[in-house]
Amino acid sequence: MIQSRGINHRLSVYGLGFLALEGTPELMGGDRAHQLPLHATNTEGAFKLADSDDELIECYRRLLDDKPPAGRQKEQVVQDFLELHTRFIPTPNLLNHQLHFETILTKFALGTDHISDYCYITRSSGRWRITLVELESPDKPIFNKNEESPVFSSKFHEAISQVQSWKNFIEESKSCVTARFYPLMAMLDNPKSPVEFKYQLVIGRSANKNKNYERKQALHRKEVETEIDIFTYDQLIDYFQVERTKLVMRRAKNDRFELKYMHFHPRKIFAWVGPDTLILSPEQKKELSEAGYEIEKWDNHDLLKYSIKLAESTGRKERLDLVRKVPPLGT
Repeated sequence: MIQSRGINHRLSVYGLGFLALEGTPELMGGDRAHQLPLHATNTEGAFKLADSDDELIECYRRLLDDKPPAGRQKEQVVQDFLELHTRFIPTPNLLNHQLHFETILTKFALGTDHISDYCYITRSSGRWRITLVELESPDKPIFNKNEESPVFSSKFHEAISQVQSWKNFIEESKSCVTARFYPLMAMLDNPKSPVEFKYQLVIGRSANKNKNYERKQALHRKEVETEIDIFTYDQLIDYFQVERTKLVMRRAKNDRFELKYMHFHPRKIFAWVGPDTLILSPEQKKELSEAGYEIEKWDNHDLLKYSIKLAESTGRKERLDLVRKVPPLGT
């Protein structure tokens, strides 16, 4: 059973401060294997109780400071952690309708050669905004460490070039890229609204960035020049204090999507997206059905538009039953 953030969580710690939720397969998209980081082979004796957000933040800091397991890239280890603890994922570019379907999309392919580490969609009444995010290693410096003047490192230039390649690709192929997202947008896009793209880069540590005023100023100029929002991994701790938990979705075959991690019971998506677009695992269906969602009806294209969990047909029936109970006028 899913518990709120205010209740103690049973957490598994695998060296490096990497946490995963124990005993809640529904949070892992129904696949218990997802509870284990890829480098974990033995979890015996690895469980402890995390009583507060402070403890989770401390585990995150250790993850940033320590070396990754042999054979694994640091940025992927960190992304695995972020997907399990999505309050660390910043979504600063939201419009007034907030985070679309309460969801981030992981490893989203813009094309054959361009893959964002994650992205998110937001909208207002007049436009859509899609933000693409590149995660680089926390160990990559933004500035050359031993220079007082603000000289950007070669690793930072490479990261900026990576994001700029996305921008160039989208300028040339915007309609094709937008079409990849459109199955999650079409039902709320009548009449059609323009789509804009924004870009974020997460790289390095704040100590390197904040060494002096000149470095801060140089980084700000780079953000303005490139139109890329740049964050360090330490800044994600500040976002953790204000961000909400998010669903984690990934694109599957044939323009369909699946929930990689269902960290809570969705409140919006089943009212707008049907089984032709969204794939649920048997475990996810079981969990939602036990929570009162009419998933069998949803599976038959009867969307859950009534009181979050109930199908449109159920809502019509209940309204008709209510009308029948009203005595005729004059009686």
